[in-house]
Amino acid sequence: MEARDEGAERVQKQLPLPVSLCIITRNESRFLTDCLLSAAPYVAEIIIVDTGSTDDTVAIGERLGAQVLSVAWTDDFAAARNASLAAAKQPWILVLDADERLEVHSTVEWSSLLEDEAQLGYFVQIYSWVGGDDSVVVTDAVCRLFRNDERIRFRGVIHEEVATRIMELGGARAVGFVAEAGTEAGAGTIAGAIAIWHEGYRDEVMAERDKSARNRRLLAIALQRNLGDLTLRYAAGTELFALGRYAEALEWLEPIELAGEETAGYGSDVLLKIIHACRAVGRLADAVRYGEAGTQRYRDFADMHDALAEVLLEQGDAVGALACARAALAAGSAPAHYSTAAGAGTYRSYCLAGAAFERMYHFDEAAKSYVEAIQARPDYAPAWQRLLLLGSLDSRLREWWIRAAKVLQSAGSQVAVAAFGNGMLLADMLCDLRLPDDAEQLWQAGFSSRVAGTDINESAGAQPSLFVQGIWQAQRGDMSGALQLWQQCTTQGGDTAELAGVYISVAVTGDIAEVQTEAVSGAEITRALLRLGAWPAWVRLQKTYAAQALTGAAGGVPSPLLFAALQRELPAALREQLRGAMRHRLAAGWLSAAGGSWRAAADDFAAAALDAAARPWQRRAAAAGLAAAFAAGARAAMNAAGHAGACLPALQSEDALPLILGTAVLPPK
Repeated sequence: MEARDEGAERVQKQLPLPVSLCIITRNESRFLTDCLLSAAPYVAEIIIVDTGSTDDTVAIGERLGAQVLSVAWTDDFAAARNASLAAAKQPWILVLDADERLEVHSTVEWSSLLEDEAQLGYFVQIYSWVGGDDSVVVTDAVCRLFRNDERIRFRGVIHEEVATRIMELGGARAVGFVAEAGTEAGAGTIAGAIAIWHEGYRDEVMAERDKSARNRRLLAIALQRNLGDLTLRYAAGTELFALGRYAEALEWLEPIELAGEETAGYGSDVLLKIIHACRAVGRLADAVRYGEAGTQRYRDFADMHDALAEVLLEQGDAVGALACARAALAAGSAPAHYSTAAGAGTYRSYCLAGAAFERMYHFDEAAKSYVEAIQARPDYAPAWQRLLLLGSLDSRLREWWIRAAKVLQSAGSQVAVAAFGNGMLLADMLCDLRLPDDAEQLWQAGFSSRVAGTDINESAGAQPSLFVQGIWQAQRGDMSGALQLWQQCTTQGGDTAELAGVYISVAVTGDIAEVQTEAVSGAEITRALLRLGAWPAWVRLQKTYAAQALTGAAGGVPSPLLFAALQRELPAALREQLRGAMRHRLAAGWLSAAGGSWRAAADDFAAAALDAAARPWQRRAAAAGLAAAFAAGARAAMNAAGHAGACLPALQSEDALPLILGTAVLPPK
C-alpha cells in the first residue's frame, strides 16, 4: 500500500503534457498499478475502458486518478480502443496496454514531438519479453502516440492498428518514428523520448490468460468476414508461429510474400518469420532462397542477415554463414521501423560468427568472437558458455577467459555482479567446468579486482557464495571443507539451503538414494552427481533410462560444460558402460576416443559418418575422428612392430580432436 501511496504522491507533483492516456482492461490487477504509475506523471488525463473485470482493476484505476468507463465486450478490440479515444479530451493520445510500462527518457524531447505540426502520429519502440526463463527481448515499432482527431480510429477486430488510417489522412510521412534512446536518429526518426516495455508475451503470462485461444477465436471471426485481408492473414500466421506450429504458419505467411503486395510496414517481419519457419520444418533450401531475397531487400536489417546465417550453418555452409554474420554486424542495430530481436547486429551476430568459426575449425577466431559478444553485452550467457566450452576442451584457449573477465572488470565489480544476478549465472557455469582453480581465477579477475581509475574495490557482494565455494573445494578433493561450507548454507537458509542439503547427501553417500527433497529438480540432482564426480551413480542413472540416453533422460540433460568434463574425467571402467547407453554415435565415439579406445571409437565414427540423419558438420567431425583413429592405429602397429621411434606426422584432426568433436556434439543453440 505504501508503494501505491508514494506513486500517487509522485503523480501529483509532475507537470503533465497535453496527452490523454487511453487503456482498455479486463482483469488486469496484476499489472495495472505499475502501468499507471509509469505514465501518470506525464499525462494530463487517464481514460480506462473496462470490458468486464471481476478483480480490483476498476478500483486500482480510480484510486490512481483514472476516469474508468464500463463498456460491454463485443469481441472487437478496435471498438473498445475507439471507445477510449472518444472519451479523451487532450490534443494528443498515448495508448498503452495494462501489461506495459512507459519509459520516459526526455520530457523535453517528448514535448517537441507534440509541437511538430507536420506529424499526425509516431511509431514508438515496444520492447517485449518473449519466452520463459531464457526469454529474449523483441523490439517492435507500433503507432501508440497520435493526435486526438475523430477521423483517427483503430481498425481490426484483433491486432488492431491506427497507423494505416493516419497514413490515409496525411501520407506515410505523417507518422514519425521515435528511435531507441541513446541511438542516432536517422531519416524519418526522432531521438528517443519514450519507449514501452511489455510483459504480456512471457510464457507464464500467456498461459495464465490463455491469450492464444482467444486470439485464434477472434481471428477466425475476422477472417470469415474478410478472408483476403493481408493484415489478418499476417496475424493468423503470427499466432501459429508463436505456438511453434510452423507448417501451418507458412500456409498463411508464404502467400503474402509470394503475392508481392504492399504490406504496410510488416513485410520484413513476414519474410523473417518465413525463413525461421522453413528452417524449423526442414525446408532449408527454401529458407536460403527466402533469406537471400530478404538480405537483398532489407540490407539494413541485421535480423535478416542473422536468420540466413543460421540456415547456412544448418546446411553446413560455415563460410556463407560467417559472411552473413559480418553483414549483420556491419548493419548494426536495426532501424526503428523493423521488428527486431535484441542483440541482432551486435552480440547475437558476434555469437553467430563464433559458431561459423567453430564449424571452420578456426577456434581462436571463435573465442575472439565470443569475447567481442561479451564486450557488447557482458552478461550474455550464450557467449560465456561457448567461450568456456572451448577452453574446457583445449587449455590453450583459456587465455580468452581472462580477456572476457577483464570486460566484467572494466564495467566495475558491482555492475558485473548485478548483471549476472549476483553472479550466479556465471558461477553455475564455472562450477560445471570442474576446473576449480581456473574457475576461481576467472571469478577473481572478473569480480574481485579494483578497477583502475574508479573507487570500486573488492566487496562481499563480489565474492562467490558459500555454496559455490563448497563445490570448488569438493572438486579440489577437500570434501571436509566443502561439507563445512554447505552446512553453513543450510544453517543460514536462503535460496541455496535446500540445494546444499542435496550436495551434502551426494558427497556423503556418493549416490542419490538418500536424497529426500521435492524442492530440487531431477536435473539439479543429476548436476550435483556430475559436479561432484559421482560417476558410478550418474552412469547407473543413464543406464536406467538408456532408451532416452543423453537426449532426454529423466534425470536431466547434462550441460555442455559438464558433458565436456565427463569426457575428460570419466574412469575407464565406466566408459564402455556409458557408451552402450548412448544412441548418439558421434558422442559415443568421442567418449571412446577420449579414453584411448580407438577401435571402438573408429566403429562409432564410421556409423556416425554414414548416419543419414546427421547434419553435414557432424559427418565432417566423424570423418576427422576416423582419421585420428586410423592414425592412432598406425602408431600402435608401428610400436608393436618395433618401430616406436618412427616419426609419423601429427594430423590436424588429432591435435584439435576434442574441439572438433566437442563443438559438433554440443553445437550452439
